[in-house]
Formats: sequence, structure tokens, C-alpha cells
Amino acid sequence: MAATVTRLAPAGQLTTPREAVTVYLATLAGAEQAGTRKIYGSVLRGLASAFAAEADVSAITAAALAEWFTAQWQDRAPSTWNVALDAIRSAAAYWA
Repeated sequence: MAATVTRLAPAGQLTTPREAVTVYLATLAGAEQAGTRKIYGSVLRGLASAFAAEADVSAITAAALAEWFTAQWQDRAPSTWNVALDAIRSAAAYWA
């Protein structure tokens, strides 16, 4: 199977967190991915809302992301924490 590379934005243009989330979630378009898209979408839309003031997704620092993530998920069940962390990891790997 051949891989497809999709540029989030033309070189020199910024990609907002909301745009980055939309592009990533579009990669989960298969019917078999509907559940993943729904759960990851909820987590990632929260991320996009929290960092909406950022003009570029690459401006989100690791420290700011860790602080937000901990505040959102620290009181949740470990399985819920792990699903949310998987969503962030998967999207971040795609964006990289």
C-alpha cells in the first residue's frame, strides 16, 4: 500500500490547531474507524479550543500541552486517560 503525504498548509502559511485537528480527523475516514474518529475527535476538539489563540499548531509547547492535558484528564479513570493520551500521540505523530 502506498502512503500519501498531505501538507497541512503551503510552506510559509500557518496551520491553526482547529485546522490541524480537522485535517487529522479526515484521515480517520473509514467506516471501521468511526468509533476512533468520534472519541479522538472529542479529545482533539478540546485541544483545539484550549489553544485556539495559537496562530500555528507548532507554537503549542510541550509544557503547555502537558499542563492542559493533566488539568483535563487527571481525575479520570486510567483507561480514559490512556485513550485521551493515545489521541494526542496519534495526532502529534501525524502532524510531525
